[in-house]
Parts: sequence; C-alpha cells; structure tokens
Amino acid sequence: MLPWGDCSLVGTTDTEWCGDPANARAEMEDIQYLLDETRALFPGSKMQREEIITTFAGVRALADSKEAKPWARSREHRVVSHGQNLLSIVGGKYTTYRLIAEQTVDRALELLGERQRPCRTSETLLPEHRPPPSGECICKVPTVYASDVIHACDDEMAMTVADVMRRRTGLALSRHGGPDTAAVVAQLMTNRLGWTDVQMYSSLQQYLHEWKTARPWENSR
Repeated sequence: MLPWGDCSLVGTTDTEWCGDPANARAEMEDIQYLLDETRALFPGSKMQREEIITTFAGVRALADSKEAKPWARSREHRVVSHGQNLLSIVGGKYTTYRLIAEQTVDRALELLGERQRPCRTSETLLPEHRPPPSGECICKVPTVYASDVIHACDDEMAMTVADVMRRRTGLALSRHGGPDTAAVVAQLMTNRLGWTDVQMYSSLQQYLHEWKTARPWENSR
C-alpha cells in the first residue's frame, strides 16, 4: 500500500493473460483478493468496495520461462541484438526501467562504434516543463489547471481526452477521473485543437468507456 495523492494505491496481483493487451483490466477476482488482503493486514480499515475509486492493469512482457505460475517467472530483463540495426528489450519491470535504458543506450553506442560516456540519469532529476498555472483550476489533488491541458495539447502531443486524463496528468487515477472533470478537459481540448462537436463527443465517450471498464464492481451490482 503506497500513498497516492490524497488516497492509497493498493496492489498487486499477477494472473495469466493471453488476450489482446489493450483489453487487460482488473477483474472482480483481483479486486476481491486485494480487498481481503487489505482487511487482513489492516483490520481497523474495514475497507469496502464502495471506497475504491478506480483500478488499472497492464500486461507485463516477461522473458520466456519454464515456470507455469505467472508470479514465479523471472522479472530479469535482456537486451537482445537482431543483426546490426535493431535492439529489443525483453522482460524488466518498473523499478529497473532506468537501468534498462542505460544498458540499451550503451549497447547502441557499442553497435555504432561510439565511445561510451558515463550515464548520469541516476543522479539527474527529470526536468519540470509544466507552465506556471493559469486559467481554471480543474483539480487540486492532483493539481491540474487549464494551462496544463493546453500545454499537453501544444507540447506533449495529446490527441484524445484519455491522453490528458490518463497519460499527461494523474486525473484518471484520482477522485476526479469521472464524467464531470473529463467534460471540462474535453471542452478545453476542443477550444485548443479545433474539434467539432462530434469529435469532442467521440473522444469523451471513448475515455468514459475506459473509466467505466476500470470500475467493474458497478456493473456487477
């Protein structure tokens, strides 16, 4: 359990997935398991399904393994060279992404016959490129202003409501990930990108479908 804005992030589960990665989601079995574990570890919490804000899931690309159980398979990564012009990354996890990037760049320099330079990303902070806040305050936790949506459109190649809600801000995984906030974002994007009403409605509905899919307990009542 980790702090997540004004909430908590609870996880994780490891289950087999053989379908389209785009359709991966937290199933009710996953949610119930995490609820049961949370109640067991924090008896005073009495957490209920209604307190869950949303869920997210993804498909982990693991290296081939003979282990039958997903949780038993290695999370180690490999950088694989294909001929002279292609490198593939196999396996890995969130906590090793920087190391994977460093090793991949080193391999690329080696293939190009370039001298390797010391990697500094382990000690260099990521730059903060967000503009000074201006316009309407869309959300306080996470802090998102109208200027952030405009910046996402102008400088971060945001093309859909889901891009802004899910991939440029933390709105989708907050208390403010629902229809009201998404509608505000959609209108701001329309003004900036020159969408028609049909384009705005389509992008908004696509995001809301994703948002509802991440809340399967509402469909099981």
